[in-house]
Amino acid sequence: MTETQMRELCSKVSELHAGFGYTIAQWLVDNGYKKVSILSSPEHKDLLRQIALPIKMHDQITVKAFFGYSAFSLEYMYSSYFKKERYEKIDFSKLCDGDVIVSTYAGSTTRKNIEEAGAKLFTVSELVLNAFSYMGSEEPLIRTLDRNHLQNGEVALLIIDKPHIKNDPSVYAQDLIANKHTLSTNVKAIKLEDLTKASSYIAEHKQYDLEDWNALLIESPRDFNDEEGHRKFYDLESKYVNIVDGHRVTTDQPKQFDNTIYMVGGCLTYGIYCEDAHTLPSFLQKILNKCKTDKKYRVQNYGHMIYGHRVDIARVLAQLELKSGDIIILQDHLSRAGALFNKFSFKNFAIPTNKGKLWCDADGHGHPTPAMYEWQAEQLANYLKQNDFFENSKIAHQYKTKQIPLNGFSD
Repeated sequence: MTETQMRELCSKVSELHAGFGYTIAQWLVDNGYKKVSILSSPEHKDLLRQIALPIKMHDQITVKAFFGYSAFSLEYMYSSYFKKERYEKIDFSKLCDGDVIVSTYAGSTTRKNIEEAGAKLFTVSELVLNAFSYMGSEEPLIRTLDRNHLQNGEVALLIIDKPHIKNDPSVYAQDLIANKHTLSTNVKAIKLEDLTKASSYIAEHKQYDLEDWNALLIESPRDFNDEEGHRKFYDLESKYVNIVDGHRVTTDQPKQFDNTIYMVGGCLTYGIYCEDAHTLPSFLQKILNKCKTDKKYRVQNYGHMIYGHRVDIARVLAQLELKSGDIIILQDHLSRAGALFNKFSFKNFAIPTNKGKLWCDADGHGHPTPAMYEWQAEQLANYLKQNDFFENSKIAHQYKTKQIPLNGFSD
């Protein structure tokens, strides 16, 4: 590990502790690892202090041994509170089957030696990623379920990713990639008149005039955190973009319904650059209206301009008013999903080449067009039907931990 990598990892651990009041030690306990050994080296002392202290101070963790790649001692600044530890040189042959090793860093040889002994290895880098994933997705959902007094199996959870322009074989998509698929990485940075003239996608959609494109491309709804810490938009009434009760309108909702599908995510869930009827939630609603199921479902668009920020996603999840039989669909990176989620990837499907332009060339991010959202909705609806989401909920409900409440999650 380089000095720069160690500083970055120290910062991540600090942000985990300061931002969430959550520790790697607590993640170990939450996942059933209560007897651990620590492995490090003297050059990692700054990082080691941040890891070792929460582990040795946790009343549910027993530290079996302090190991080093070479022998050394670790002292603390507050030596009157925390006595120094002696880290003895590790002997891999003495590890036992089932031992758990937490290491500040482990190369391929170390990993091989530990695994051959039947022990389990966690590097700090892996644990930080696991802990952030848990606090960013699982913990908010667990709290939301508890707040709604829901029990095991009453709500289905699905995390979906996004199709990527690089997987589109069409000439149009490949040309956009070659040109960094951009006229500008920020559509607000150039004149709208120039943008509408330069964009081939915009030029083809003559049903929208300059004022319409201004509403769709430039004037994003303003958002805020309410008194309970919930992320919402200010309500808006316009020709193509409408916000009611803090969230974007899903068109074609049934007047009577049995359950709700809450779609939560960022700009791709919200449907940036598209009118209300052309968002992913609206297309999914239209498909479900035609499905023959025992229950009627309403789809709600809880997409926000949050750029994947986990705390903001948590503030959206916190406001869901759930009941038994509802479904939560979170659009995010699948790698961030915890054990609670079923996973669905659009990467498993070939992107169609007969639906026209699937990406808006108005910015440098490859946002989908209505044609892409419609295709996504078709694949998603098929997955939900084929996997019995309308019949069975699939969540192993377990409240793992109580930590310092996030704003919007106070008990």
